[in-house]
Amino acid sequence: MLHRTLLCVLAVTAVGCQGTEVAPAVVGNVGSADAQTADGQLGDGTAPSSDAAVAGDGSAGTGGDTAVAGDAAVQPTDAVRIPADAVVADSGSTLVDVAQPPADTAQPAVDGVVTPDIAQDAPQPDGAVAKYQMCSQLLTCVWVACGSSADPNCAAPCLSVASPLAAAGVAPYLNCAKNNCINSACAKDPSPKCIGDCIGSKCMMAAIACGADGKYGPEPCPSAFGCLEACKDKGTECSYGCYAKLSKAAQAQMDALFTCAAAAGDKDAFAACPAQALTCIASGKTGSGGCTSLFVCMDSCNALPEAAKVGCLGTCWGNATPSAQTQWIEISKCMQAPAVPCGQTFATCAEPKGTKTCLDALGCWDTCDKAQKKADCHLGCLAAASPVEATKAGNLLVCMGAKCGDCKGDKTCEDQCAKSTCKPEFEACLK
Repeated sequence: MLHRTLLCVLAVTAVGCQGTEVAPAVVGNVGSADAQTADGQLGDGTAPSSDAAVAGDGSAGTGGDTAVAGDAAVQPTDAVRIPADAVVADSGSTLVDVAQPPADTAQPAVDGVVTPDIAQDAPQPDGAVAKYQMCSQLLTCVWVACGSSADPNCAAPCLSVASPLAAAGVAPYLNCAKNNCINSACAKDPSPKCIGDCIGSKCMMAAIACGADGKYGPEPCPSAFGCLEACKDKGTECSYGCYAKLSKAAQAQMDALFTCAAAAGDKDAFAACPAQALTCIASGKTGSGGCTSLFVCMDSCNALPEAAKVGCLGTCWGNATPSAQTQWIEISKCMQAPAVPCGQTFATCAEPKGTKTCLDALGCWDTCDKAQKKADCHLGCLAAASPVEATKAGNLLVCMGAKCGDCKGDKTCEDQCAKSTCKPEFEACLK
């Protein structure tokens, strides 16, 4: 029988990183000023007073609890995560460049974390020195000032007394809240709950990056997930520490993943951003392997126990060339939503050089169900055909993989689906 669904060939597993409650939502425009808080006071970078207390028993975006008095506590229902058994696909979104950040050259201190020297800012026009020198201090202020408010100017009082360095550090968080929540997901429902839930699921990694205050260490990108999970119920400082232990390149990889995930709406982070997720898991490494070897290697990871899959996927991805990685992402997009015939991409990965026809390739494909390495067998069937015939077969197989999955391997059903739902690709294969 034909392969039940090509999507299962691309099924991968990645580590979990999800939360339950997070810090209060923050909104505002960097650089704006003139708004006042409810009591006319600003935070000072330390723990707020009892009438606006921020509990320190939670981890931002990692499953801990950070609450603000009253109704400002946020309880996201769908935190950004990289769940198990996610199908790697782009759902038709634009392919993102998988080029890697430059390697680090800085040497971390003995404790593994480098604390950069941050000079005091020059006096402001009124002769005062900025109140909030560090991003973490400024973040505390805006959390207290804003809660889950939709007021675009609620962070202005804090920003007006912050150093340029601190303001620049908190900008990604504020912009994420504005662009992904206030002006997007909660545009029609600017309630504290909607905004709080949205920011909790989309923007907390930006808050964690701000809280690290420019610190970095020697750890690779994937180490952050286990670290963040371990921070549950240990407070936001623990989460900041996880980010601070990452190398500069790893921080860039983590930022790219969560920036992409935040802009992906309600889609799963791994499904929406496979290039960034796999780059993080592989610690930004690339190798000399081609598309065929990458495809077969990734498929082999599915047979491993859950605990071993992530390392397997990272090894496969890190051993492939950037070109092969790009091809693999394109194929996964094609499998998920073949809006146009894209069998050529699939066939190119197989490097067809034979003389077999499209029908020969399909007949060969049927025999792969009994093969020990199915992906290797599948690509071998296409490789034995000519480039033109392999493309025809690829188009039909991709169509059936996406549209005939309900047949669940029933040959009669698959034949009918091929002749009706995938009629153009089927007829092309006969010619």
